[in-house]
Amino acid sequence: MRRVIGRIVMVGLVLLSAAIAAGWVRSYLVADLAQYFRTTTVNATTDEQESYQFSSGNGGLSLAWGTTEFAFSTAQEEAENRRQSGYTYDGRFRLNWTNGDKWYGGSGYTPASMPHFLGFSFYAVSAKPCNGFAMTMPWALPLLLVGAYPGWRGLKAWRGRRRFAEGHCVKCGYDLRASSERCPECGTAIGASDARPAE
Repeated sequence: MRRVIGRIVMVGLVLLSAAIAAGWVRSYLVADLAQYFRTTTVNATTDEQESYQFSSGNGGLSLAWGTTEFAFSTAQEEAENRRQSGYTYDGRFRLNWTNGDKWYGGSGYTPASMPHFLGFSFYAVSAKPCNGFAMTMPWALPLLLVGAYPGWRGLKAWRGRRRFAEGHCVKCGYDLRASSERCPECGTAIGASDARPAE
C-alpha cells in the first residue's frame, strides 16, 4: 500500500513539475494576470476593491493581496465612476484573467514592474487609500522545490539500473561478480540473477 501511495505521489509531483516548467516557458512568451476580486460600497461617496492576484512574466511570478479605497467628492461623482468602471458593486468575489505580450506600462504587482534582487522581491503598503503586499520570485524556485524529490528518485533509480547492469550492488556499488547471496560490503540481499560470473 505504501508503494502504491508513493508512486501516486511521485506521478503527481512529476506532473506538477511539468506544469511549472510549462508556466516558466510561457512567462517568456506572454504575460498573464489572474485576479480574484470584489468591489463593495462603503458609503455614499466611497467604494472599496479587494483583490488577490497572480501574475507571470519575464521568467518570474508574483503573488499579491490588497485593498484600495476610492473616495469621491459627491455621490454623483461616485455613481459616474461606477458606470464607467463596469464593475458590479455587490461584494461578491469574481475571477478575471487577462494576458498580453507586455504589461501595460508595467502596471500592477508584476515581476517586470517591481524592483527585485535575483528575481526576488517583497513590497508592502499600509496607508490609505491602499493596503496590501506583493512578492515576486523566479519560476525556477517552485520548480526546484517540487522537482527536487522526483529528480533525486529518478537519479537514484538510474544509478541502480546502471550498477545492476555492470554487476555491482545497486545500493553501494560494490562489485558482485563473485557474490551470489548478499553484498559483502553492505549486506544487501541479491538473487542469482543479480550475480555476475567472475572473470
